Amino acid sequence: MRLNDNEILPILLTELYKNSLVQLEDEELAKQAEIISAPALKFLGENKKGILIIVNDEHAPFLTENAFTLLLNILTACKLNMGDVAVVNKVNLNESVTQIIRQLGSRTVLLFGIDANAVNLPINFPHYQVQKHGNITYLTSNDFETLEADKQQKGKLWLCLKKIFDL
Repeated sequence: MRLNDNEILPILLTELYKNSLVQLEDEELAKQAEIISAPALKFLGENKKGILIIVNDEHAPFLTENAFTLLLNILTACKLNMGDVAVVNKVNLNESVTQIIRQLGSRTVLLFGIDANAVNLPINFPHYQVQKHGNITYLTSNDFETLEADKQQKGKLWLCLKKIFDL
């Protein structure tokens, strides 16, 4: 009788392998549980250039159609596209903005329709003032609806964007 011809009964297998074949330490299991339970942050774009755009729009998951069109025009003028940025709607956030900045590895943060102190940034500054803090460049602006209606506000935004993106 050859060794390969022996058949092991299923009941014997369960008795032999009561524990898993590879036993993980409790710490490893806890880390895996954290990774599994952490919900993925939902954003538009691919975040290839570490540019985080935070909007505040209660009427859409991310942006309304008009706001999205304006954003695309702004990105095109800055020689960017949706692949370069991550767009997040503040209305849908469970985490703090600083956690999201850290999670996405953002180097530039643009806030539309949001004041700096409304999201507990480490610094406070007015709209249309490029502000550096650490390795991150911040800019706050009016919301897209206001920008679309007010050319003066749009001009202020453009001056800041030219400075940020060396245009």
